Amino acid sequence: MKAVIHPHYQKFAAFISALPEKMSGNEGKLLYRGRNVVKLFEHEGEQFVVKQFKKAHLFQRIAYTFFRRTKAERAYLYAGELRSRGFDTPHEIAYFEDAPGGLFQTGYFVSSYCDYPTAYPALVKTEDYDKKLAASIAEHLAALHRKGVLFGDLNLNNFLYHPKGDAYELVLIDTNRSTFRSGVPSFEECMLNLQTLTHRRDLLEDMLATYSKAMGWPKEQVVEGVFKALDRFEARRSRKKKFKRMLGI
Repeated sequence: MKAVIHPHYQKFAAFISALPEKMSGNEGKLLYRGRNVVKLFEHEGEQFVVKQFKKAHLFQRIAYTFFRRTKAERAYLYAGELRSRGFDTPHEIAYFEDAPGGLFQTGYFVSSYCDYPTAYPALVKTEDYDKKLAASIAEHLAALHRKGVLFGDLNLNNFLYHPKGDAYELVLIDTNRSTFRSGVPSFEECMLNLQTLTHRRDLLEDMLATYSKAMGWPKEQVVEGVFKALDRFEARRSRKKKFKRMLGI
């Protein structure tokens, strides 16, 4: 198994190296189980979050072995890249790639732990949502775009927040699908990036008003561009669900 451990965490190398094996047992606190599995471990006063990615199918195994970086490696590298551009995210600790027989099968990403809540409940599940938090995230998105970052899994579950004076401290998670540019992405790229932010349209319109002001773009053009992209996204998702129902999946 390929193992890369950050230099700052070498003193915990023996413990960290055993984490992939611990994921299949009863050790650790389960934080999430779905397509991926996420657990929290503690050792000598330090907290370690381990994300085990879903096992790759055959075509993905070939692609990740020979042609592209794995999700685990990207998660590790992108955490450092985001911080270098001024954005907070849990510190990368290690990543592992399991490749039995020389063909990639699954990966593990280890990071530090942040106990802040996600923004989704405070914004989407609450009728009278936190407008200051919504504005803070919208301004953060504009800052990401101005710094050339297209957040690849853009949804409100991936923003952790904490009150800090009159504002909010924001921490980004699940960043391995992000794209980094040397300059500001095109208007069209930004609109497509924002299409998955939220399906709650009143919230989305408010956030886009703040975003467009921060970007210096006309609000009407931004709202129209994102809503059209969202319409297409929701239509594709609806067709996909219908197709799966027809197949009995």
